[in-house]
Amino acid sequence: MSSTLVVDGSDITRLVVRITDEYGNPLLYVIRVVSLEIAGEAHLIGENPFSMVGGQGALYVRARHRPGTATVTATIAGLPAVSTTVTLLPPGS
Repeated sequence: MSSTLVVDGSDITRLVVRITDEYGNPLLYVIRVVSLEIAGEAHLIGENPFSMVGGQGALYVRARHRPGTATVTATIAGLPAVSTTVTLLPPGS
């Protein structure tokens, strides 16, 4: 995922959600449902919530038209919530 987007209404980045063990190894046989919430000037594009088959899944984050930040939070039952932030830059920056 790119950590910056241009706020032109069409810039997007792919957000991948993975379940790993404490050493960062993917848990390929885990099937869980993940719910994502976004706060800020961006949209989520894709199914939400969705099943993470093979311990992973993805969707897109699209910038709107105002600079700032957008924070996406992933929630899976029984696991701590995890967040990531995207910086939204004005065109020409």
